Amino acid sequence: MPAKGHSNRFKTALDTEVAQKVIAFERSLYEYVDTTIPKKRKYTLVAACEARAMMARELIVEGMDYDIALYARSKHELLTVARAKLRNLSVDLQHLNDLGDISNTAKARFDMQLDDIQTHLAKLLNSLSNRIDIASLS
Repeated sequence: MPAKGHSNRFKTALDTEVAQKVIAFERSLYEYVDTTIPKKRKYTLVAACEARAMMARELIVEGMDYDIALYARSKHELLTVARAKLRNLSVDLQHLNDLGDISNTAKARFDMQLDDIQTHLAKLLNSLSNRIDIASLS
């Protein structure tokens, strides 16, 4: 459950970094779709990519509001689902690239952004796992 009211805890840089990176990725994706993708393709796999990016962003931003001291497991679950959405998004982008709807240059840029997000998410999930393990020993 998210923390109620105003929390006096500070968000770690990792929370903020992941959120900023996924928001920047989502913005890049929308910009590319709006300027490059043919209109006839925007309502199929491209729409699925946009939906996955939006769901991942929503989960990551929602996870930022979960107090790590109280809801480490819930936060871990949210971020794990977000990570899976991003992995599926990567597969969708590969399909679009294979179909020729996304250029190799754009695909490479998206891959680098997604890899950076996945790396930060992995670090955050590892930290949460350690916290959960320590709490379970208590």
